[in-house]
Amino acid sequence: MHKITCLFIAVLFISSSAIAQLKTDKGLEILPQKGEWAVGVYTDNDFTITMKKVVEANKHKRYRLRLGYNSTSEVFKVQDDIQTASNPNASVLVDDKVTTSNTDIMFLYGIEKRKGKGRLQGFYGGEGGFGITNTTVKHDFANEFVSENVFAPSTAIPGQDGIFPRTTEANLGTGLNFELKGIVGAEYFFLDKLSVGLEWAWGVELLTRGEGKISTEEWDDVNSQKVSLTTNTGKLTSVNFGSDDITTRFRLLFYF
Repeated sequence: MHKITCLFIAVLFISSSAIAQLKTDKGLEILPQKGEWAVGVYTDNDFTITMKKVVEANKHKRYRLRLGYNSTSEVFKVQDDIQTASNPNASVLVDDKVTTSNTDIMFLYGIEKRKGKGRLQGFYGGEGGFGITNTTVKHDFANEFVSENVFAPSTAIPGQDGIFPRTTEANLGTGLNFELKGIVGAEYFFLDKLSVGLEWAWGVELLTRGEGKISTEEWDDVNSQKVSLTTNTGKLTSVNFGSDDITTRFRLLFYF
């Protein structure tokens, strides 16, 4: 947050000598005019596209689309059970892997009421929206269930060693997000039609998540084979009241 605040203050300081100037040397308006649009980005962890329409000098409509996707893989070294069984002195390591995928898509609409006639303008208002989230965790085990290795094959994946059956994939279920928040902030036009802004938001978030699925595997002694099972998880509903981290609400906008 300190870096974001310093950057915002630095822009104000560098441009302080021109705060009263509302037109460029060529006579072009620095502030946005009625009917113009803006496009920009927020500095949150996801890719958030922002668009605004200037309805009046003191009223802007805002539209935000967050397209978040993240996939991370972590590798854990583990002994090769088959090689170790045939040669106890062998030091053969193989890779277990955990892959976590997160999807977060959100659309928000809001209204800004604005105060100020110079380059530095304050605003307040509200926004609401809905979105979809999903998280999947996949375990790739190097030591498989085979006839030579049926009793809890070795694994270095946390929480899975000695577990019988063991989890191969967990889908936490599709979640629906709903947000309704009040906003307050400031925007500074340091060049013609180009601005930086900082805002704070407080409100309510509702998350409802449907049933997920957990896939497991184990050894079937009767048929001498590996079997896979899938079970459903429970549903989830949560309600949160609070504010957003202000560092995720720093934005850069271009009006046209």
